[in-house]
Amino acid sequence: MKNKLIRVSFMCCIIIVMLCSCTDKNKKIEYIEDETITLDSTSANDDKEITSNNNANELNIQVGNVINFGTYEQDGDISNGAEPIEWKVLAVEDGKALLISKYVLDWQKYNETDEKVNWSTCSLRVWLNKDFYNNAFNIDEKNRIKDTLITSDGAESTDAVFLLNKTEMGTYFYSDDERISEPTEVVKFSAKDTQNSTFENKEGCWYWVCGNGTNSRAPYVSKAGKYDGNTDPIDSYYGVRPAIWINLN
Repeated sequence: MKNKLIRVSFMCCIIIVMLCSCTDKNKKIEYIEDETITLDSTSANDDKEITSNNNANELNIQVGNVINFGTYEQDGDISNGAEPIEWKVLAVEDGKALLISKYVLDWQKYNETDEKVNWSTCSLRVWLNKDFYNNAFNIDEKNRIKDTLITSDGAESTDAVFLLNKTEMGTYFYSDDERISEPTEVVKFSAKDTQNSTFENKEGCWYWVCGNGTNSRAPYVSKAGKYDGNTDPIDSYYGVRPAIWINLN
């Protein structure tokens, strides 16, 4: 009888430990999915603010986090100022993180003219690293952004802001659903104005992917999240979903 009681008590202890472990694991997943971390104190106004002065360990940035970094006009109401840009964390390595905007932030041509281009020569690259870069980020934020070497069709460029390519779209997103990205209100207005394209509530948006511009065409991701390579004219308007590497130190 005594041995039986000991065995029962031991089993109860094991069950309690397992339940506690599951509870902790669920809390961790909830943090990754639900909490938005703000790196720039100038764009934060809530209790979850984490300022730019923290180091990588204090930030505890993980793949799957959503980060507020920089600002950009998104709701179409310029009277209330630009809104914080939300970024998804795709990778964390060597004290830096790869981010892609959660939403499609703008509506641009891949190239202004109909001609064969690679990433290094297209007008969208210039726009991202000049207009978007200067409008979206302040001095402190620019100091956080790392220059990235991009190779397209054998041509190299060094960019602060860029687009993911086909390989990266497959590496960091495991399904079409994960690649779906909704347009901002500004993008919805621009799409209707340039191509008479409309979006239903919570509907994905086409957006460009870094490519070679073969035969005057470039790759993109469809509204349903499907990658389509070098099929649409480069002087068409599609959405822009920027990517950046930032220092976490």
